[in-house]
Amino acid sequence: MAKKSISDISLSSQAQETLRILGENIKLARIRRGITQKDLAARAQMSPLRLRKVETGEPTVGLGAIAQVLDVLGLVGSLAQVAEPENDSLGKSLENKNRKKRVDPPRNKIQELDF
Repeated sequence: MAKKSISDISLSSQAQETLRILGENIKLARIRRGITQKDLAARAQMSPLRLRKVETGEPTVGLGAIAQVLDVLGLVGSLAQVAEPENDSLGKSLENKNRKKRVDPPRNKIQELDF
């Protein structure tokens, strides 16, 4: 079993699993393109060790490194869809719930009778 890093301790199990799956997906995309780790690391301007960390979902890898690898693989556009506002059903629901309803100011009795 892999040794846990300090950053793993603060991540939820769901976040850790998501990073692991992202890493696997990146690795699969590399393999499907017939690119070696060494070649992809060179194209992404990073060390092979850093690329291995990307592919294993190591949480200490920066988002910039992930974006660079995705760019080389032609997948960087999908990164912007991660927090797409239109797909945020919980956020939209909370926004609608918290939106203040328009309240008309109280009418003056004299204004009500004014023709």
